[in-house]
Amino acid sequence: MNQIVKINKHLLNYTLLLASLLSLQGCLTTPNESEMDVLYNQQNQLIEIQKAQIAPEKADKTDLYFVGFAADYSQNVFKKEVFYAQNLFNQRFNTEGRSTLLINNNATNQTLPLANYLNLEKH
Repeated sequence: MNQIVKINKHLLNYTLLLASLLSLQGCLTTPNESEMDVLYNQQNQLIEIQKAQIAPEKADKTDLYFVGFAADYSQNVFKKEVFYAQNLFNQRFNTEGRSTLLINNNATNQTLPLANYLNLEKH
């Protein structure tokens, strides 16, 4: 059976909410109201697509999972870093098929869920 690392959920929730709020302050381009509606409405679908791609649990091993969270919308470097970290974990810790990304970036907002508290909680 997989071991689950328990952390202080309230501290994590507060930290992630704060990170999401702070990331909005540095936006270079803020989507208009109709774009925000489209982004909001597609989040559940994007999350379900990612969840469906997660490999089944292995009965004989403890699986390691990777969750990449790039909340700062203002620079592409954060998106690049989370992709780099995902590739690194895939290579070193065999997380391929057991990783998910949440990224706030114009280049990925149609294909990956946004990095915010609600989407992380849904995963």
